[in-house]
Amino acid sequence: MNIEKLSSSLKVDIATTKYLLGELGIATLALVRSGCRNDQEIMKLSSISESCLEVKIPLLNTLGLIEITKGEYHITPRGEAFVDEVSGWEN
Repeated sequence: MNIEKLSSSLKVDIATTKYLLGELGIATLALVRSGCRNDQEIMKLSSISESCLEVKIPLLNTLGLIEITKGEYHITPRGEAFVDEVSGWEN
């Protein structure tokens, strides 16, 4: 595969993922990266509501950015790479 094409498709993937997650989804992922393992810990350290987490956590899991093991959230290597790429991204 052409490197330019791969780089281009990766940028589209990042842009699409940013759009799907929105600011609260990215904030949720960053909180999981920083060590929050469940909804209660995320809500304690942020203003993200339980109803928002009911949408964002399954989305993060479906996109392969987090894994849920024994009821605990863990960031995946893909999630780490995504956070590294978008750190500092704000509207």
